[in-house]
Amino acid sequence: MKSRVITAIIILGVLLPIIYLSSLMFKIAALVIVAIAVHELLDVKKEKKYSIVTKGIVYLVNLMPLILIDDFGQLSVAYVAIPMVVICLLMFIDKNVDFDDIGYLLIVSLFIIMASNGALYLRNLDHGFSIVIFTILVTAASDTGAFFTGNAIGKHKLISRISPNKTIEGLLGGIILAGLVGIVYDLFLPTGFDNQMVVVAVSLTLGFTAALGDLFFSAIKRANEVKDFSNMLPGHGGILDRVDSHLMNLIVCFVIFVVLKG
Repeated sequence: MKSRVITAIIILGVLLPIIYLSSLMFKIAALVIVAIAVHELLDVKKEKKYSIVTKGIVYLVNLMPLILIDDFGQLSVAYVAIPMVVICLLMFIDKNVDFDDIGYLLIVSLFIIMASNGALYLRNLDHGFSIVIFTILVTAASDTGAFFTGNAIGKHKLISRISPNKTIEGLLGGIILAGLVGIVYDLFLPTGFDNQMVVVAVSLTLGFTAALGDLFFSAIKRANEVKDFSNMLPGHGGILDRVDSHLMNLIVCFVIFVVLKG
């Protein structure tokens, strides 16, 4: 636990200035995180021997949308359609890529593309720095609330076949703490929402979807029989072990703000 807390503090100490300084710095940081995430998602398939060409294409598919979007606007159809076509072509390029691989690489690539571009979109909004921090803190509150509530009173398993340690009580504790943190945050800093009831609804939603993000990546680890995506971060595992819930909630907030701005 001590190494976990220390690592989290160091990560925040590095990321906060980057998020605050400029959209460009944030974009560069996003590119680095995406590159590491793609490496972990490829590396977890230890029984597969993907060719260098296949790995290079997967990296490009995930990084190019970040590089090409200058106005940090909404994702166009091209950023979804092109990865679908390119990844499907891998079956003809690499003999080790089968239909299951196509599904895996396509789903995780679309997930990362939407999350990373969603982060840039949020950062470029009015009060973008505060909105990104709101998303990060509410998500962290959900993870923390779920962890401590589950350890204290967790009795009923949530989805044991995916994550045997997660409980329904932990899920509820995470949602409640996420809601409380969202309300308190809104009292002092802008969240991008004019109505506090909307802030409550969004915070509670993020508390739930954070758990979905965690379960999504837990399912990947369980399917590949690994505990962590890597050992890069002491106490946390890999980058994806740390940002799984955040990736999901960046997508959720991205969609919410796109809808609100209609």
